[in-house]
This record gives sequence, C-alpha cells and structure tokens, in this order.
Amino acid sequence: MEHISARQTAERWGISLRRVQIYLQEGRIAGAVRVGRLWMIPADAEKPGDLCGPKQKCLSTDFAQVIEATIVPMPRHHPAAVLDTVGEDRLRLHLEGELAYLCGDFERVIACFHCTKGDDAVRLCACSLTIATAITTGDYVLFSEIEVYLKSIIDANIGTAISAVAQLSLDTAYVSAIAPNMVSDWLKSGDLRAVPSKVKPDAVYRRVKYFQCLGKFDVMLATAQTGLAFPTASLHRLRSR
Repeated sequence: MEHISARQTAERWGISLRRVQIYLQEGRIAGAVRVGRLWMIPADAEKPGDLCGPKQKCLSTDFAQVIEATIVPMPRHHPAAVLDTVGEDRLRLHLEGELAYLCGDFERVIACFHCTKGDDAVRLCACSLTIATAITTGDYVLFSEIEVYLKSIIDANIGTAISAVAQLSLDTAYVSAIAPNMVSDWLKSGDLRAVPSKVKPDAVYRRVKYFQCLGKFDVMLATAQTGLAFPTASLHRLRSR
C-alpha cells in the first residue's frame, strides 16, 4: 500500500496541515502509522467527516475541556471551595474525588470513580488517583478493573494524546508498585511530546517517581526541578501528590 506524508495529505484534501495533525492525534485516519517522528498515511485514505452532533463529542476534545475546567488552584485555607469554581455535576464529581484523595478518604475516591461510568473524559481524568488508591488499599479487583479499562482506551486510540494519557495512568500504578521495568518507554526516555500540555506536570511527576524507583536520586532531583517551569495552577496539583 502506498503511503504519503501528512503535508501531502493536507494538499490532497485541500485542508491545513494542522487539521490533518489533529485528525491523526484523534486517531481518525484509518491505516495511518507513525514512523519515528513522522506520520505516514495511506494514499487512498478518506478525509474524516465532521463529528456527530454536540451530544457525541470527540473524547480528546471532551477530555481537554474537563482538564481545562478542573486544573485550578485550590484555596489554601478552604480547599473545598474549589467545588464552587465549576458548574457541571460531572466536573464537581472529579474535583470531589481529588479532594477526597488529598484527605485520605479512599472510600469516597472509589465512590466518585464508580459514578463516572459512561463518561470517558471524566473517568480518564480520575483513573490516575483511583488506581493509586487501589494499590494503597490493596483492592486488586478495582486495580484490575481500571487496568482493563485503560488498556482498552490505549488500544482504541493508538498514537494519540488520549492513548498517552491512559498509559500515564498505568505508569502511575507501576511506579507506585515499584515496578519501573513496566513503565512506558516514552516516560523512561522523557519524550513527553504526545502528552497534552495540561497533563505534562503529572508526566514529569511520574518520571520523578520512576527515577526514585531506580534509586537515581541526582537525576530525580534534576527532573523535579524541571517541574518549576510549569504554570502555578498545574504545579499546585503536582505538589499535592
């Protein structure tokens, strides 16, 4: 099968290169494969159609909106006031789970996670803390449930930002269980290009924990210092975990 570059595809379809890249990130071009840093697309690939109505958002778009709405600084003396910063129940649910985790209320963390069933964007946001909770509480059934869910997300979104986010949650489990050999290759190498910008502070934190598992404390410190380059709102969550 003949393959062409993303730029050639953009010219063939009469759209911008950026639009083709977005289609690739969302996993919407059938048969596209990544070769090193480049995407190769079947020459006969069809241009993706418009997404369905507003009730069927693309997962990557919905996830980005959830992250944008919930990564906000928590008031220092009244953390629960952060719940007043969002209007949607689904967003409050995610923030309630984060507050519960910070307070050590693991039963509430798990309850919030189960309430996200059917809402992949919010559930994906909640996976990282909940899988860490499963390890802390020794809940193997919950751990297995989240692991299976994350792997299904990865398989359905190979090569996209959503796949990287799901893998990052799995990496949370692996570094928490002190199993550095199971961590994703891109986290080991520090290649975080596939990770959405709002999630990069978490990725840096996982990389710090990875080096802690290896006992490479000098590298761990240097990596942690990298986190200082991220915006204050993102660092607030990074320092809380």
